[in-house]
Amino acid sequence: MRLPDDTTDLHHPDQALRRAVDHLDTVREDDRFGTFVLPTETTAEQLHDLVCP
Repeated sequence: MRLPDDTTDLHHPDQALRRAVDHLDTVREDDRFGTFVLPTETTAEQLHDLVCP
C-alpha cells in the first residue's frame, strides 16, 4: 500500500496515540518468554515522526 502524494485529507493521530508512542517500552520481561526487546528508541522516534506531524 502506498500513500497518496497529497496526504492533506488523511486522518491525523490524536493526543492519545501521540502519548502512547512517546511512552513505548524498549525492553520487557515476561514470565513465559523471558526478556525480549521491543522497538528501539530510534524506532519509536521514527514512528513518532511518521504519525505526529
